[in-house]
Amino acid sequence: MPLTLVAEFSSLPEAHIAASVLESAGIDAVVMDGADMALNPIAQIRLGFRVMVVEEYLYTARQVLAAAEQAGSEGEPPSD
Repeated sequence: MPLTLVAEFSSLPEAHIAASVLESAGIDAVVMDGADMALNPIAQIRLGFRVMVVEEYLYTARQVLAAAEQAGSEGEPPSD
């Protein structure tokens, strides 16, 4: 089954957190370029870290990540 991009992140830890969130929801996720990109800061800036899922789960994966992002932003203190 082909993989498709569900999200892109500027850091490897963020990408792994997103993949973990998806996996906890029962969606298999893969962080692409992790080992190679972690050693190349210039490539990180240009390309980022991609989280991929099977295409048939793309819509659900986007919903799961959006809900997780919203839940995370609700816990942030207000900015002055």
